[in-house]
Amino acid sequence: MDDYKKFLIELMKMTGAERDLTTFLINDSDIKFESQVECINSLLNTGEVPNLFEMDPTNQKEAIMQIVRDNANNENYQGDKWQYFINSVRENLHIVMAFNPIGDTFRTRIRNFPSIVNCSAIDWFYPWPEDALIEVAENKFQGFEMDIGTKDQEAEYLKKLIRICPYIHMTVKKMCVKFEKATKRSVHVTPKN
Repeated sequence: MDDYKKFLIELMKMTGAERDLTTFLINDSDIKFESQVECINSLLNTGEVPNLFEMDPTNQKEAIMQIVRDNANNENYQGDKWQYFINSVRENLHIVMAFNPIGDTFRTRIRNFPSIVNCSAIDWFYPWPEDALIEVAENKFQGFEMDIGTKDQEAEYLKKLIRICPYIHMTVKKMCVKFEKATKRSVHVTPKN
């Protein structure tokens, strides 16, 4: 968690003081502690993480505030310099969360950290068309070598292998719908699965 807080300080410095447009991408597997989500919730809601700089052993706050004062003076900003810094963070930092909506973890995070919903634009990704699944299979099998005969035989076998991938995915999705109708329990299959 200490490394994560150091990272957040650097991130806020980049976006608030140096005014770099930055995207912070985090997914489920990156989260080791729920306090990480709490920090993101605060960033989304207020543009800062409470007590983040007070606990900084390197004491970067003063160096950051010097840059902020210079930027604010160059723009003839007369208000509170800390608020100028926070506004710069909110303006330049974009947080992208790639969370799987399936299961209790997502539901619990939404309940505990409402800014994930209230201060975000949610993009739901819908089922992939067969063409896209074929492209993914082609990409994954690129450079795949088999030792089953001639090059022509290998190429033909590889084409069939690529065509079966979307078929399997679509068939499993159809079976999930049948399963839900029969048991009233939903099962979700993502392209990753």
